[in-house]
Amino acid sequence: MGIATNSERPLMRKITAGANTRQALVSLISMPFKDLRHPPMQLGILERCLTRMGIAARSHSLELVFMEHLYRRTADAAECQRISVADYGHVACQDFGVNLGDWIFKVSPYAEASPEDEEYLDYARSRIPEEAIMTAIKMKRHVPEFLAMAAEEVLAGKPRIVGFSTVFQQNVASLVLAKILKAKDPSIT
Repeated sequence: MGIATNSERPLMRKITAGANTRQALVSLISMPFKDLRHPPMQLGILERCLTRMGIAARSHSLELVFMEHLYRRTADAAECQRISVADYGHVACQDFGVNLGDWIFKVSPYAEASPEDEEYLDYARSRIPEEAIMTAIKMKRHVPEFLAMAAEEVLAGKPRIVGFSTVFQQNVASLVLAKILKAKDPSIT
């Protein structure tokens, strides 16, 4: 089984046909929370495949960018208020059973705060330490600013198509960024 040619793929025909007059750019995104020790190889593989087909593509691995954002925003805080790589790792690798990463990214415009948040936190408290909950609350405060910066970075490339790689706790983060991108540029597919 070989790779489909452009004539076999209507969407690819449309993209590559437009590439002669207007550059078609595909942005591939991996959002938090994913283990920082394992970069999203799938983005690089897909980017290379698209490039070989003559389609300009760019990968955005935003897990480390988010961690850097959290670190910068809390670096001058009291030590107990700082967010560390270990805190990020805890959410990504230990607290995934309660989908804490998805809750952290449950922000506007995806969803507004609701009484269900407290119900969820009560459930999470029954499964993970209170310290993890407090760290998640601290992280959540910095999400809207991170999402605005991430959207700006992605849109700077003027993509026509945006794709997300998503597993486990990346679902809500991916959906909220997709919603922001679509609101800022409705022509994005």
